[in-house]
Amino acid sequence: MTVEPLTGGQANTVFSVTFPSGERVILRLHSRTDGFAGTVRTIETLKVLGLPVPEVIAHGHRPDIDASWLVLGWTPGRELRWVVAEMTPDQQTRVAEQIVGFQRQVSALPQGDGFGYVPPGTPGTHATWLELLATHPRLTEASRDIADYLATVEPTCFLDDITGKNVLIENGKLTGLIDLDYVCYGDPLYWLALTHVGLVCDTQTEFYATELIRLWNPTPLEKRVLAFYSALMADDFLAWFSADESLEWQRRMSAARAHWLSVTQFAIS
Repeated sequence: MTVEPLTGGQANTVFSVTFPSGERVILRLHSRTDGFAGTVRTIETLKVLGLPVPEVIAHGHRPDIDASWLVLGWTPGRELRWVVAEMTPDQQTRVAEQIVGFQRQVSALPQGDGFGYVPPGTPGTHATWLELLATHPRLTEASRDIADYLATVEPTCFLDDITGKNVLIENGKLTGLIDLDYVCYGDPLYWLALTHVGLVCDTQTEFYATELIRLWNPTPLEKRVLAFYSALMADDFLAWFSADESLEWQRRMSAARAHWLSVTQFAIS
């Protein structure tokens, strides 16, 4: 048996386990007894919708050491952000069509009781969408119509992190979605913005993101809201990552932020 560490964090560690038979699974360990309760609920909810999620093979916990474990079926492929530059436009469009279709299905689930990142059916951690966005310093610069839009956002269910990350691709085709610990209740445009900003950050490639936006078909106001979200996220990316990135990266992200700010009709600062 071969055990290969994949990722690790403060509370969660992920391994690839390959048995002598050749069967491969994912083993996740969490430092809390209830660490994967939400993950199992999220995956099972999405499985019922027909989304290509990993199979939950087994899960459990050890109360004596306050830890839990989860075994998932293996999904082949690499994250989209690492292969998108090798994909043809037609392949990118096809994956974008599938992802938008998945999000439409998830958005048709019952609305949440509150806003935020929680397992399906769990009350959100924020009373309003604006409360969730409050960590963004530029939030108060929103134009009146965008501010009015944000104040009326309903707690729609969507998958916030199937962006350039967590979408697995093999030979130009989608093979599955991973890291599904929770959903988000709020504005699905936020996911579109995160995908766009993330791809500009990681790949300099925008075609896939613009195809997602085209297929989502936002209204003129929604396009400005989308640019608003993108500008907020670009601010975050520049604050978080600039010290470790090149001058070219900083210029690219700053130029993208300036473009999004111009679309929202903010004063650029």
